[in-house]
Amino acid sequence: MSLEALISEAVAVGVRQALADLSPTTSTEPDTVLTTREAAKLLHLDEQTIRTEAEAGRLPGLLIGRGWKFSRQALLAVLRHPNPTDTAQMRVRQAGQKAV
Repeated sequence: MSLEALISEAVAVGVRQALADLSPTTSTEPDTVLTTREAAKLLHLDEQTIRTEAEAGRLPGLLIGRGWKFSRQALLAVLRHPNPTDTAQMRVRQAGQKAV
């Protein structure tokens, strides 16, 4: 199995696990503000990836002072309805190639 295939499978497993851990949200459920660490735990990613994706505008967040804050519902919405272009670019970057 190629390195690219191994990376793709690891990412797929991480995403499936993240989705399995998510409880359904309803419009009556209050939103929760998350720190970078909490967002990383929710999405099963490392904190630097969360910061990088937020800085690039691929994750919805707000930089307050030196720390990022994230809406739990907004992060879950990105998982449910990702932008296909961003998803393709993230796959390319994870494989160690440049995005086009």
